[in-house]
Amino acid sequence: MTQGTSDVPLELIQTILGLLQRPELLTIRAANKTMDALATPKAFTEIVVQDRVQSAEGFVGLQSCEKIVGYVKSVVFRGSAEQELTDDGLVCVSQAMKGLSGFPPLSSLRLDFSNFGENWSPLDDEDYEPSYGLKMQRAVLEGVSSGAPLPELKWLTIKGLITRPCDILASESFAVLLRLLETLEVETTGPDLEGTYAPDEIGDTDFWDHMMTALAAAQVRNVSILAN
Repeated sequence: MTQGTSDVPLELIQTILGLLQRPELLTIRAANKTMDALATPKAFTEIVVQDRVQSAEGFVGLQSCEKIVGYVKSVVFRGSAEQELTDDGLVCVSQAMKGLSGFPPLSSLRLDFSNFGENWSPLDDEDYEPSYGLKMQRAVLEGVSSGAPLPELKWLTIKGLITRPCDILASESFAVLLRLLETLEVETTGPDLEGTYAPDEIGDTDFWDHMMTALAAAQVRNVSILAN
């Protein structure tokens, strides 16, 4: 070890590092080669991607970083909807999620759409326009399902899944993704029961047809679906 850490037991250093948050771990990495080697695996065990072009581009950069990719076991997409992306921005996020296979040990994937809203007008309403949240949801799901296989993926959580028809859910590529799983957790968001949306109290029936088709094809061992 280098001066300053040579007298500290390695087990103690690892215990301390285990108590730190990612920003602190990233700072400690710069201290010396020893701390870099100890902090890097902990700092990059989980990566969070946001609905921002800068975040998506940074995530793509990590996918080609040989020093990092072997440590990433969990990826979280977290939408904020603070500022809507253009169509090019949506494509950027989708492409970023398509590259998940760049992290060989990836075993857990969480997709959080709970901060997005939806226009619950009937789909045949001439004034209906897909919401930004629905567009982002589709971009992320399309990216995830169209990428290379994720052989170590065992756990998928989708939070705030908007219950609008989504052919991606019924696609063979999405079924291939689901077949890898041991556990699938889905929390959906449907229309306000006091609103004007009529076909179904928990979402569009076509959505559930797509979802059930996917589950039937995948045969996931543990499935939890919470419809809000």
